[in-house]
Amino acid sequence: MTVTYKSGRKHNDADCLLRAPLEEAHSNHEDDDGFLGLITATAMASEQYSDPELKPLIDYLQHRTDEVPTIFRRSIPSFSIHNGV
Repeated sequence: MTVTYKSGRKHNDADCLLRAPLEEAHSNHEDDDGFLGLITATAMASEQYSDPELKPLIDYLQHRTDEVPTIFRRSIPSFSIHNGV
């Protein structure tokens, strides 16, 4: 096995094996239903669009601009908009 160091700036797609372990989440599906019902897709889309970091990405995905936001250039294929979100 060969281990190669990559600077954090060059390694934007770190996988979960490189992250510190987290405590196991307790699953309580009853809470999920109540939480997910608190916001509509329209409200979620509005909140996302008001985020200054997401707005350029959303504009690009909705064909409002041809300029790909610099921060998302490498990962743009993994983004899409469904039902406005």
